[in-house]
Amino acid sequence: MVELQGVKNLIFDFGGVILDIDFGLTAKAFERLGVSNTESLIKRAMHLDFFGQFERGKISPYEFRSEMCDLADKQLSHQEFDDAWNEMLLDIPEERVRILENLRKKYRLFLLSNTNKIHYANYYNRVQHLGYPFVDDLFEKAWFSFNIGLAKPGREIFDFILKEKSLNPSECLFVDDMPENIAGAELAGIKGLCIQPGTFAEYFRTKE
Repeated sequence: MVELQGVKNLIFDFGGVILDIDFGLTAKAFERLGVSNTESLIKRAMHLDFFGQFERGKISPYEFRSEMCDLADKQLSHQEFDDAWNEMLLDIPEERVRILENLRKKYRLFLLSNTNKIHYANYYNRVQHLGYPFVDDLFEKAWFSFNIGLAKPGREIFDFILKEKSLNPSECLFVDDMPENIAGAELAGIKGLCIQPGTFAEYFRTKE
């Protein structure tokens, strides 16, 4: 259970909070394509400049695929790469969608996600069977890093969303599964809640 006294705006991360993810599945998918040491390769890639540039929309999917294939020393087709890259994306449990629907009656709901064009193209319509054309439709506003050129944990992305929607930071709660992203939000004056993947309902089911 989470304390929401004084909170008017709930800002949620996506992967690991709303959407279930498993990086290990992507590692295994690349291994089946002949890529070696995939888990360590992906972790190394996440700390290289091109990875952050892709999340901020500064380079194209084509450039990202090329960088990753060069790093892996393995050339893959665009389809092979994208299918493997998207293996980590699982589902959005219906219970979470229903909890969001109920929270929306009392709070303004927002989404703030570090994501890229390849992943977004895969999951943007994953809630159609639950009555929503796009993931964005669950929220008053959804921000994706590749669309706005900013990414967590930088304070700038939090300042950006506060200004765009005229939000008072003291009335906001940001929910993420990564401590460094929570720290970024707190620099902007936003209260943060770090939760473990898969525990969303435990925190918010009673707040419906």
